[in-house]
Amino acid sequence: MKKLVISVLVILTITTLCVASAQAAQVSVEPAYISVSQGDTFTVNITVNSSGAEISGADYILSFNNIVLRALSQNQGPFLGGNIVANEFNNLNGIVDYGEYRIGNSGVTGNGTLATIDFEVRCSGVSELCFEDVILSDPDGLEIQDVIINNSTVAVAQPKPSTPFLIHGYISYQNDSECNNPTVNLTNLNISKEWAAESIVSSNYYQIMLASGADVIAGETLQFNVTSPDGSQSVVEDHVVTQDEINDGGLFNNNITLVALNDAPIANDDTDTTSENT
Repeated sequence: MKKLVISVLVILTITTLCVASAQAAQVSVEPAYISVSQGDTFTVNITVNSSGAEISGADYILSFNNIVLRALSQNQGPFLGGNIVANEFNNLNGIVDYGEYRIGNSGVTGNGTLATIDFEVRCSGVSELCFEDVILSDPDGLEIQDVIINNSTVAVAQPKPSTPFLIHGYISYQNDSECNNPTVNLTNLNISKEWAAESIVSSNYYQIMLASGADVIAGETLQFNVTSPDGSQSVVEDHVVTQDEINDGGLFNNNITLVALNDAPIANDDTDTTSENT
């Protein structure tokens, strides 16, 4: 009899947990698994299953591997039909942010797409699309508890091999004299990846070999930070890589002129922090 009572209690506990789980609201990235190739663009849906709860507001932060993927755009879905309070993506940090709420005391129930996100595949690899934070709220503005989140995985199938991308040129002073043994540092502002170029003590020539696809793709910004050997002159220049340069295999004869520190321009901040930048 005692064993029977314990068995019944266990069954009731499991049933209660299953029912509670089934009734929990869910936010998902769909599809759950995506196979793509380098250079592809694809769209994921951020969906909501209210499981009977009335929802009037939603907010999420989604992370991705910014070496493998680049966010292109984010658009409102039909689920809430409310006011957008956040719609940004930051490719430098691999983050997508979205928030929306309905005016008044009315909420919605059922299933639907909250937002869609468009990505471009930069290079081979795997990227998890993971929710860092998810908040659903009811018509009273109270947070809905125990929301279940479902992430997604993006795998680059049949990746294209990286090809060499050679950058070289000469560094000169403003009076056209040669700046031998310059310091040339290079940064891809879109993925925050840095390199130091090769230079020669007896020459003003510099060069660096990158890999298109892995290190840089068309449309990304390379920043050149050049300093004279004694540190008295420097310059910072940005260059947006074109598809023709990718096809040609490099950025050739990229000559740079140093300026005195007092005359040096302020570098442009081209990091992409909103849905308007890619």
